[in-house]
Amino acid sequence: MEVIDIKKILKILVEHGAKPEILYEAHPHIGSNKLPVVVKNIRETILKYGGEIHFDSFVTDLIIENDLIKGVVINNQDKHFSDAVILATGHSARDIFELLYNKKIYIEAKPFAIGVRIEHKQNLIDELQYGQKERSDYLPASSYSLVTQAEGRGVFSFCMCPGGFIVPSSTAPEEIVLNGMSLSKRDSKYANSGIVVAIENEDLKDYQSYGALAGLMYQKDIEIIWNIHFSCRFFTSEKSFQQKVSSTEFFSAHISFHSKSKTQSLFMFLEPITFHCLHQSRNVFRIIETFSISMDFEPELVQTCLTVFRIFVK
Repeated sequence: MEVIDIKKILKILVEHGAKPEILYEAHPHIGSNKLPVVVKNIRETILKYGGEIHFDSFVTDLIIENDLIKGVVINNQDKHFSDAVILATGHSARDIFELLYNKKIYIEAKPFAIGVRIEHKQNLIDELQYGQKERSDYLPASSYSLVTQAEGRGVFSFCMCPGGFIVPSSTAPEEIVLNGMSLSKRDSKYANSGIVVAIENEDLKDYQSYGALAGLMYQKDIEIIWNIHFSCRFFTSEKSFQQKVSSTEFFSAHISFHSKSKTQSLFMFLEPITFHCLHQSRNVFRIIETFSISMDFEPELVQTCLTVFRIFVK
């Protein structure tokens, strides 16, 4: 198997508009505000050298001959043939995985984790990491990486965004998914990260009838349940880890979402093992405050939810 040349990929990104610093930075970062221009430039290069790009084109079937994939069917009508078909599906293309499964093409479930996204003031993380009240102009927004074990499972930070924002990233109207992003300068007042718990096969016992898609269906159900119960609510305060909390307490929260906040208990909406693992890990990560937000989006925006923690980094 050919080894991927990361430097070559970074060089291509720079040639198409990314900042040259990513060629030598330990943690290369383009920035969510710069990336659309980079992608547009790459698209134009592909078109310049004879490539084709088809928008509004949904892969609805695979063309299989003698146990070989020869092409794809687009929008249930157009056929495209090729010597090689690469399915670069991304995160939430469940329809493609279901298509492969129904076509009896061998697929394997991969390990995954479920949790919450946390947010804190960036100056708190800077002070803890750099030991300075005010970060020097010569230092970047600081980051962290956390890992521990709880109930025999890994609990860890994931996709940490210094100087960033929390954004809705749902791919279906009835589900809730969040992500984090940072602009190129990473100059937001906030930092955020996922804190997730490893999901084991025992968690999927009610989904075994789905075969290799068991984890996918589990994930989908979790995202639907959170959407039904949260309806754009976000959490805050130490009370989030109590099992009984009044839902009538409102207060202001200074976070990257601008709204009023409402106290709730995570226990009501997380699987018991996930809740207890997060609960135990907060002592290791020295979480000092958690809180939740309730937000009303405009109708055309995706509904979302998030859990916010303020933590001390060990």
